[in-house]
Amino acid sequence: MSQNYFQIDNHVMLMGWDRMQQQAFLCAFQICQSSGLYLDPLLLEIDYPFDRIENIQFVDEIVSAMKSKLSRFGLSAPEALFNSLIADITDDVGNVSRIHFRDKEPIFIDSDPFLDGLFIQNCTA
Repeated sequence: MSQNYFQIDNHVMLMGWDRMQQQAFLCAFQICQSSGLYLDPLLLEIDYPFDRIENIQFVDEIVSAMKSKLSRFGLSAPEALFNSLIADITDDVGNVSRIHFRDKEPIFIDSDPFLDGLFIQNCTA
């Protein structure tokens, strides 16, 4: 599955494409300020089943639904995050993880960003 992360303040969004299940997903977490680990319960966890073969022309509807859901929590993400998701769905991408930023190119990662403490540095006190 593809995993695209984005952090804003003490929240992290994760969206991607699960090619085995053929569904997009969106999760939002609150981050523990001292450890950088996510806190339970999740703020948001939604799956979007999608027949990419028959309905690829409607992939923008998934993005619209995700943007709407995030806005209800006062969250937003850069367009590059959604563009990566669309590319992942279109190309049926799996086994890739990226961290996105508002002002620079995403970085590819090969481990768990929560366990590696990648979200600690941006946490506010």
